[in-house]
Amino acid sequence: MKILSISIVLYKTSIYQLRNCIQSLVCLEDIADLYLIDNSPNSKLKKQKDLLKGTKYIFTNSNLGYARGHNKALDIASNKKYKYHLILNADCYFQGTIIEELIGVMNNNLKIGLIMPKILNPDGSMQKLCKFIPNPIDLIGSYLIKIFNLESILKPKHLMGDITYEQTSFVPYLSGCFMFMRWSSLREVGFFDNKFFMYAEDIDLSRRMAEKYLTIYYPKSYVFHEHGRGSFKDFKLLLIHLKNIFIYFNKWGWINDGKRNYLNSKAKKYNSKNIII
Repeated sequence: MKILSISIVLYKTSIYQLRNCIQSLVCLEDIADLYLIDNSPNSKLKKQKDLLKGTKYIFTNSNLGYARGHNKALDIASNKKYKYHLILNADCYFQGTIIEELIGVMNNNLKIGLIMPKILNPDGSMQKLCKFIPNPIDLIGSYLIKIFNLESILKPKHLMGDITYEQTSFVPYLSGCFMFMRWSSLREVGFFDNKFFMYAEDIDLSRRMAEKYLTIYYPKSYVFHEHGRGSFKDFKLLLIHLKNIFIYFNKWGWINDGKRNYLNSKAKKYNSKNIII
């Protein structure tokens, strides 16, 4: 029985990126099943499933969005007895051996429900994706910083400090580009919330996981991510992004969010000495 399920949601995805991503998984053929959920207007990406034996390709014939797309894969995979699940973006690639490293870490500490390795740009520079749970002012401020290209002089307040990236850390908000989770934990906290079309679904799932389990950043392994930041280049995507942020704060609270304060306080106190790896 294979122990790992992997889901990738596609939408007009670059064939080059998808091939790179799947090639990263070839060495996992004996332990992993890959689910490709294709939200594209046509099924021309289907032939890429042949890169990895046994890949399950599901053509949705409509754009379900990121959350519902992955949930479709999770619904199918939940009928099998996998131990772990990886939510993966098609624009990520890595050495397949890091998966075995992450499995080892998860096996050593049953309190970990979600883990994310170091995420790098293709040039090797760091993507700072370790974050506190944001409040509305912090999140809107971070968008303005990105839109007006002020990142060299201003830092979004919900980004965790640089020292976080040097050590194994508890992080309450981990990026949806690479979410390695324990199936038992995922079943307990639930899948992505279908109310989210795209964006903010990772904040929602991360914090739900962090309430019950450790959500860990693990810098000893790394993944390359060709991060497009589409919503800051495309006005339509920006509107989708903002709509989903409103959905998020309507769900958890704009001002009064005690769980946000609790998780952020916990993240500030936690360090590598508190985490058994």
